[in-house]
Amino acid sequence: MEPNFWWVIAGCVLLSVASARVGLYYFLQKKSLSGDVISHALLPGVVFGYLLAGEKNVFALLAGAFVSGLISVLVMERIQHFTFIKSDASMAIVLSTFYGVGIVLLTYTYRLPFGNQAGLDTFLFGKAASLTLDDVTVYAILAIAILILVQVFERPFLIMSFDPLYADSVGLKVRLLRQLLTFLIISAVVLGVQAVGVVLMSAFIILPSMIGRLLSSDIRRIRILSLLSGIFMAICGSFISYYQAKMPTGPVMVLAGGFMVLLILLWRSVSYSVFKTIQELKYRQKIKREDALKFLYKTIVEESIRVKTDGKSQGDFRKSGSEIISANQKKTVRKLIKDGYAEVHDGIVSLTDKGKTEAERIVRLHRLWEVYQATRLRKDKDLLHKSADVMEHFIPPHIEKMLIAELNKPAKDPHNKDIPYGRS
Repeated sequence: MEPNFWWVIAGCVLLSVASARVGLYYFLQKKSLSGDVISHALLPGVVFGYLLAGEKNVFALLAGAFVSGLISVLVMERIQHFTFIKSDASMAIVLSTFYGVGIVLLTYTYRLPFGNQAGLDTFLFGKAASLTLDDVTVYAILAIAILILVQVFERPFLIMSFDPLYADSVGLKVRLLRQLLTFLIISAVVLGVQAVGVVLMSAFIILPSMIGRLLSSDIRRIRILSLLSGIFMAICGSFISYYQAKMPTGPVMVLAGGFMVLLILLWRSVSYSVFKTIQELKYRQKIKREDALKFLYKTIVEESIRVKTDGKSQGDFRKSGSEIISANQKKTVRKLIKDGYAEVHDGIVSLTDKGKTEAERIVRLHRLWEVYQATRLRKDKDLLHKSADVMEHFIPPHIEKMLIAELNKPAKDPHNKDIPYGRS
């Protein structure tokens, strides 16, 4: 119930919500690293603000940080526009240069008579525990302003993030929207520099949106999940740093977000492996079922051979007009009977109407693919069967229709066997 504890939580939550909300559009545009550049570029602005104000005035520090961040973005854009240097190189140049200038200014400030009282080094890694009611008030004003602007321009931001060319074609002012988004992202980074620091602030721009995207592909859900994950990071970091003495809040919040990402990646990996295994089992069962139906169709319908479910030995039953199901097919045939594809009377297997229709489809696909290979791919007749044995299980209905139309509904396959069309 200590007031300072609640100021820390309130400040961190406001920071997380504002950063996650505006950072989503940078994430969608694949500009997440720009947030890292901006956050590091704030350091010289913070020191200049302190030098101009002569004291650690929150408004002066934030104003200096904002101007420094804006200059860094302009420098990046000018480098890319007027030189052959690409975006990744320009970001590296601006980040290292501005951060280096900030460190030099910070060292110079500490040599001044009033510099040792500045406490500006906390802006490197943040010090959320130092947040006061005045700081939280400023945070609240900035966060609410950011959230309102993002909500007002949400639809244009989304269109621009997904397809800037389309946004320009429908009359949206893409350049102005980008400038507004840059203004908002700088504001969000400035908002968190005191609590999280210039080194780690980019994590609050990237991590919530990354977590949302890992959990969903729907933009509305991503937005909600990014906000919730940002709030979780803030609360988790605040509580852990409170109960563990001398544990920095900002780094703990970032670790909470990173831990969430690792858990999600692990869960996705495991769930994908399980899903893949289940799908493989389903496909194996499907192939076994279709192979058994094809065998029954060719044997019973085309060759007029009775198929028996049991017998002491298989022997050469085809000559006597009968054939016994092999041991490895019995389980599959029992499943066909259970599913209504086949039936048994007095030990003799026969196909139901449902089974015959499905079997005709498999045989038809097999022989159509053989015709396609022979006529269009010019393959040797002896090489057709193996490929068709595989493809018959994976040709969807619309491809089947295309094959029939392309081949002018052939009546025979290359081996002079009838292609069954049934009622189609």
